[in-house]
Amino acid sequence: MCVDEITHEKPEFYKSYVKEVQSIVVRNAKNEFGMLWKLKEETGKPFSVLSDDLSVAINKLADELSSSKELWNDDVTFRNNVLKDALPKLLLNEIGIDGILKNVPTAYLRAIFATRLASEFVYTRGIDANPAKFLEYISTLKRKFEN
Repeated sequence: MCVDEITHEKPEFYKSYVKEVQSIVVRNAKNEFGMLWKLKEETGKPFSVLSDDLSVAINKLADELSSSKELWNDDVTFRNNVLKDALPKLLLNEIGIDGILKNVPTAYLRAIFATRLASEFVYTRGIDANPAKFLEYISTLKRKFEN
């Protein structure tokens, strides 16, 4: 990042990128809160316990997904759509998905892919890692990306 030496002003790209990343964080926080609230009403458990439960569910599913050859290698269109959905649009507009795939280490991309799928699944479907629910979720996402 090149900060103006005289004004110490950050570049517009940087400022816009930070705002977009912040909006992604806020969106995720809202989704997490929504699920926490729902689980609190259903179970009566303390938020701290439910937050841990959500984290465990997301991390466990993300770990499993990050090693999935089928989702990563066999369905490249779906993989790229998930990445495009997860990454800041400003970055995608600047270098495109191909530029990101070329320049970002695969391990990082797999983590972004897996975490995006896992967190959205858990925040929308709950902490039940039912395989049928997950397949339904993947089908829903594929239809969303086709439109």
